[in-house]
Amino acid sequence: MKYGILSRDELEHLYDVPGEDIYKIRVEALDRALDDHEFARLLIHLAQRRGFRSNRRVDAKDTDEGKLLSAVNENARLMKERGYRTVGEMLYKDPKFSTVKRNKEESYSNTVSRSQMEDEVRRIFEAQRKCGNQKASEELEKEYLDIYLSQRSFEEGPGGNAGDYCPYSGNQIEKMVGHCTFEPDEKRAVKASYTFERANLLQNINKMQLIDENGEMYPLNEEQRHALVERAHQTASLDYSKIRKTLNLKETERFAYVDYNQKSTFENAEKKQKFEYLKHYHELRKALNSVEKDLIQKCPVQVRDEIGTILTYYKTDLKIRAALDKIEDPFLTEEVKDAVMGMSGCSGVGSLSLKALNNIMPYLEQGMMYDKAAEAAGYSFRGHDRYNKGMYLPNLSEDDDIRNPVVRRAVSQTIKVVNAIIKKYGKPVAINVELARETARTFEDRQKILKQQKKNREANQKTKRLLQEEFHLLSPSHLDILKDRLFKEQDGICLYSGEKIDRTRLFEDGYVQIDHIVPYSISWDDSYSNKVLVMTRENQQKGNRLPMEYLNGKKQDEFCVRVERQIRDLRKKTNLLMKSIPADKKESFKDRNLNDTKYICRFMLNYLNDHLLFDQSVDMGKRVTALNGSVTAYLRKRWGLNKVRGNGDKHHALDAVVIGCINNSLIMRVTQYFKYRENFLFEPEQHVQKKAEVPSPWPNFREEVEFRMADNPKAFYDRLSTKISLTNYSEEELEQVKPIFVSRMKVKKKTGSANDATIRGLKVLEDGQMVAISKVPLSTLRLDKNGEIKSYYHKEDDRLLYNALKERLEEYGGNGEKAFTEPFYKPKANGEQGPLVRKVKVAEKITNGVVLNHGEGIASNGSMLRADFYRKNGKYYAVPVYVKDMVNDHLPDRAVTLKHPYDQWDKMDDNDFLFSLYPNDVVYIRFNKPKNGKVVNEDSTLNKNESFDEIYGYYKALGIATNSITVITNDNSYRLDSIGIKTLPEIKKCAVDVLGNLIPVARETRKHR
Repeated sequence: MKYGILSRDELEHLYDVPGEDIYKIRVEALDRALDDHEFARLLIHLAQRRGFRSNRRVDAKDTDEGKLLSAVNENARLMKERGYRTVGEMLYKDPKFSTVKRNKEESYSNTVSRSQMEDEVRRIFEAQRKCGNQKASEELEKEYLDIYLSQRSFEEGPGGNAGDYCPYSGNQIEKMVGHCTFEPDEKRAVKASYTFERANLLQNINKMQLIDENGEMYPLNEEQRHALVERAHQTASLDYSKIRKTLNLKETERFAYVDYNQKSTFENAEKKQKFEYLKHYHELRKALNSVEKDLIQKCPVQVRDEIGTILTYYKTDLKIRAALDKIEDPFLTEEVKDAVMGMSGCSGVGSLSLKALNNIMPYLEQGMMYDKAAEAAGYSFRGHDRYNKGMYLPNLSEDDDIRNPVVRRAVSQTIKVVNAIIKKYGKPVAINVELARETARTFEDRQKILKQQKKNREANQKTKRLLQEEFHLLSPSHLDILKDRLFKEQDGICLYSGEKIDRTRLFEDGYVQIDHIVPYSISWDDSYSNKVLVMTRENQQKGNRLPMEYLNGKKQDEFCVRVERQIRDLRKKTNLLMKSIPADKKESFKDRNLNDTKYICRFMLNYLNDHLLFDQSVDMGKRVTALNGSVTAYLRKRWGLNKVRGNGDKHHALDAVVIGCINNSLIMRVTQYFKYRENFLFEPEQHVQKKAEVPSPWPNFREEVEFRMADNPKAFYDRLSTKISLTNYSEEELEQVKPIFVSRMKVKKKTGSANDATIRGLKVLEDGQMVAISKVPLSTLRLDKNGEIKSYYHKEDDRLLYNALKERLEEYGGNGEKAFTEPFYKPKANGEQGPLVRKVKVAEKITNGVVLNHGEGIASNGSMLRADFYRKNGKYYAVPVYVKDMVNDHLPDRAVTLKHPYDQWDKMDDNDFLFSLYPNDVVYIRFNKPKNGKVVNEDSTLNKNESFDEIYGYYKALGIATNSITVITNDNSYRLDSIGIKTLPEIKKCAVDVLGNLIPVARETRKHR
C-alpha cells in the first residue's frame, strides 16, 4: 500500500477470486511486466518462502540441520546443472517438483538457501524494471529485501534494542533465568557450567549404594568416590559395568539402583544403565584437544563456567564470539576461541547459583548427601516453619502453581476430604500418602513452587496494572492476563485465519477465544504450550480437531508459515503442526491422570506438612509418610484383599484402608524384601520366609475389611458371624454400619459450545417438523429396512443418480464404506460417464436446534448443561437446558414430548418445578418393575446384568429422543440406560458430602444461572 501497488480494499480482497498459478507467475516475472495484482501476490508469496539460513556454522552437526544443508546443496547443484535462472523456475519446470513443491512431514528434499531466494528476488525486481513496471522501484526493492533478509537470533526478543523498559528487548534467554534458591541476589547457574556438572556428579556418586550378598546396603567409601570422579572425567560414555571395574567390586556386590531384571544378564543390565553427568565437560575437552592434547587440564574452572554460560545464552556465531572476546583470561587465545566456536549450543539452568554451588561443593566432596551438604554450608534446607499451621488445610489460592485443571480439582477435593475427616474425628496423629514412587527432594520441589509463585505474582500484578490502565478493567482475571500474553506472543494475529486481531476488542464477548491446540478432551493438556488466541468462529469451526486437520489447501500452507514465523515455543509449534494424534495421546483419562496423580501426591505431601497441626499426644517421628505404591499393592495381596478395578471405584477405599494401616516398620521390612527380590539376593526359601513375615494389622483384619466393603454389610456379617466374631464392634455398632457411598464432584459447568459447528440447511414441513439438510460422503450411505437409501433427499430430482447409487449399495450389502471405495461417477442418460460424485444430500428430522442464517440454516444444540424436572398431574417431565439458553433472558419451559416438534412440546409451569439435575447429581429412583443395569467395565468380574428395584445413583444424561435418563451406581459398577421418567413412581434429588453421607434435597427454586 505504501508504494501504491494496491489499495487497502484491494489487498483485503486479493484472494477472493482464484488467480493464475503463482509458480507460473514467478517464472513469467523474469520476462514480462506483471500487473499490480500479480506483483502483489508474488511479493507476498516470496515473503512466505525465504529459504534456509543458519545462524551457526556447527548446525550441520545436528541431524535435522545436516539434512537441511544437504538438501540445499543438492538443489543448488540441480539448478546449476539444468540451467534454471531462479529457484522459482526450477520449482515450476523441473520434474522433481511437479507434484510437491514444499517439504512434507520430515522430508527436507525441497529446501533451498536464503541466498538463492535473495538472488531470485533481485532478478525479479531488475526484470520488472526493464519491462516497464514502475512499481518495482529500487526503493521498494531495498526496503523489501531489508525485511526479507532480516533474521532475529533465537535468544533475541521482538523488542530489538529498545532497552530495559521493554520486556521483549535484549537477550530473552538471559532474562528468563531465575534467581538462586539459597542466594536470592544471584542468578542460577547454567547446566553446561563445569561447576554445576561437577556438583551434580558428586551428588549422584554420593547417592550411589551397593548391596552385598547378605542384602546389606552401603555407600561408596572415600577411595571409591575419588576413583569414580576421576573415571567420570576420563570417559564420556560411562555405564555401570565400567564403574564396576573402576571400583573393583566383587562378583557378589550389586548396585542398588540398577534394574537387574530376569530378561538380561547382570553385565548387560549394568551396560544398559548410563552414568553420564559431565556431558559439556567432555565436549569442551574434545574441542580443546584440537588445539593441544589434554588442554582442558589447563583451563581454569571459571573459564569453563563462562564458556558454558555463553553457549547457553547466545545462539549466533557473532554473539558467541563477541562474548568470548570479553573474557579477560590469557587461556582464551584466538585458537582456543576458534575451537569453542565449533561446539554445539547448550540449554537449561539449575536451581542454584555458582556461588551457592561453590559453597556446598566442599561438603559434597566429603561424601555428604545434598541436603546435609546444604545445611553444612549454612543454608536452611528444611523450611516448614515459614507456613502458618492450623486445624484445617487452607484452600488453594490463585497463586498456587497448579494450572492443570484436573490436578487442581483433585487437590481441592483432597483438601475437602481431609478437612471433613478432621471435623468429624479431630486432629490426626499422622497421615499416610501413597506416592507413585518415593521422593527425597521434597524441599527442592517446594522451593521451586515458592519461587515460581513469587514470579507469577509479580508478572500477573504488572499485567493487571497495564490492563486496568489500557482497558479500564476493574479486576482483570487470569483469563484476561492469558489473552494479553497470547496476543503479544502472536503479534496480534489469529493463527488459524491470519486475521489481525483488533486489540481494542480483545475483551469483547464473542470476539476472540483461547483454544486448546490439541483438543483438551484428548490431551488433557491445559498448559500454555497448548493454547492459542483465535477468532471465535475459527475456534468453533475447528471443533474437536487438530489445526492441521481443520485447515487444508492454501489455508493450511499459510497457517504453517505463520507458525514457523511467529511461534518460538518448540512444544507449542509441535502441537500446532501435528498432523494426527499419536497413539500415546489417545490413552484413557485414568491412564493420563496417573501422571497427574504423581504430582498431586508430591504436592499434597508438602501441603500437609506445611499447613496442618497434628495431635501431639502421641510421640511420632514423621507425621506425614510417603508410601511407595508397590508396597501398598504387595501388602494388600499378602493380606488376602482382592482388588478388581473393573468392578467399580470402591477399590480406592480398599487402597485407603491398606495405606492407613502401614507403619514405618512395615515399610522398612517390605521395602527391603523388594530390594532382595529385584537384585536376586535371596534363595527361594528365604523368599517364602519374607512373605510370611508380613503381619496382619490386627486379628480378622481381612474379614472386617470385606464386611465394611460389602454392598449389604448386615447380610454379609450374618453369614460371616457363623465363622468368626468381630469383637471390636458392639451389637449397636454392627447395626449402624452402612454400605460405602462413593462421593463424586458435581459438574456444574455453565460454558461450552452454544451449537454444533456444522450448519445444515433447514426445511420446515407443513406439520411443523424441522428437517436438517446436509451433504454427506457417499461412504456414509446405508440402506434402510425397506431397501431405500436412508434419509436421501429428493431422490426424484435425479432418479438416474439415485438408482445408480442404490444399485451400487445393493452390490455391497448396503455398506457404503465398501461400496464406494472406488470413485463413483454420475451416469448420463446417453450412457456416458458424467462427473465424479463425492457427496449427496440427506435430510434428517430434527426436534430442536439453533436456527441460523435468517432461518435458512440449523445447527444441533451444543452442550446440555442440565435437566430441569417437573411434576404435573402425577407425572414427571424434564426440560433440557443448553449453553445457548444461558444467554437468553428466559429459560426454556418446554418439556421433552416424544414424536413432536419442539414448539409442540408440553409447556411447564414454574409452580410444578422440582429440581435441576447436573451431571453427577445424586438421585433416588424407585421403579415400577425391576430395572436392568449393565456393568460399566467390560473387564468386570461382577454379573454382566443386575436388577434394581430402586437406586441411589448419579445422574449422567437426559436423552431427548427417548425422554429418558441415564444413571450409574454410586461406585460406577453398573449403568442404567433408558430410564423413562414420565411414569416413574418416585424420583428425588439428594446431596452427598465428601465423606459419602446422603442428605435429601428439598424442593428447589428454578435459577437462571
